[in-house]
Amino acid sequence: MKRRKLPVWVIILLVLIILSVIGYMMPEHSGNIALIKVEGVITTQGMSSIFMDSPSSVSIVEKIQSAEDDRRIKAIILEINSPGGSPVGSKEIVDTIIKTEKPVIAYVRDVGASGGYWVASAADTILASELSLVGSVGVNGAYLEFSGLLDEYNISYVPLTSGKYKDIKSPFKNLGMEEEIRLREKLDLMHEYFINSVKENRGLTEEQVNEIKEADIYLGLQAKDLGLIDEFGGREEAVKLIEEKLELNAEIELFEDEVSLLSLFSKIVAEQSFNFGKGMSSNLFQNEGLMLK
Repeated sequence: MKRRKLPVWVIILLVLIILSVIGYMMPEHSGNIALIKVEGVITTQGMSSIFMDSPSSVSIVEKIQSAEDDRRIKAIILEINSPGGSPVGSKEIVDTIIKTEKPVIAYVRDVGASGGYWVASAADTILASELSLVGSVGVNGAYLEFSGLLDEYNISYVPLTSGKYKDIKSPFKNLGMEEEIRLREKLDLMHEYFINSVKENRGLTEEQVNEIKEADIYLGLQAKDLGLIDEFGGREEAVKLIEEKLELNAEIELFEDEVSLLSLFSKIVAEQSFNFGKGMSSNLFQNEGLMLK
């Protein structure tokens, strides 16, 4: 009986999966400097898909603690590219960095704003590109409100709550003056806590605090004059600073999340399937003389 041959695309997919698994599972070379990435919106639980990952504060805290406990590791570099996120999640990371006894250097890539900047502020030194976006030391409590839309379509909102302020941020009704005052009080308290923490972490003067408390976002060029960063640079400059400070030859070790074989396999299959489908559609459009840009 003749054996059926597998289609070429199936063979290619299987080879890609095997190579990806090998690449993921092979241990990295040991180093003496831990590189920990803080990328995307900071959350307390983390979000992951084939298109986007958001860091979990628990995961980042565990990496920092692991680097702190590892005798081989002499210093920690935080690579930050985050617009912020959860106040609680950001604070958890900040508290862990402050407790760390090993030198911590943070460098901002594209964005280190809000909670992302708060994390950076806890480091011993902050670097950023002249064109990085830095700052936004503030709290956002905005939400969508659809009461006007409901009125337009003659739809009623009937609140059934056990407390006066239980539906204080319901998008289906207007926010009353008393409710707005109460919400602003909470936002102001959070903002004050945020500002004071950054002030203490960075050793800012009252004049500098007055400048940044409006939650504006600055280019690295401006951030240096405001005391929000120390130097211009990225990973290479961060490594040089550590080498000079500790008098050693730095070897970077990337601290990543541990991935189970099952979840790894599922993610790789999803990614490869997506890329395969993308490739087929690209060829189809190109063959028809069309290109999407």
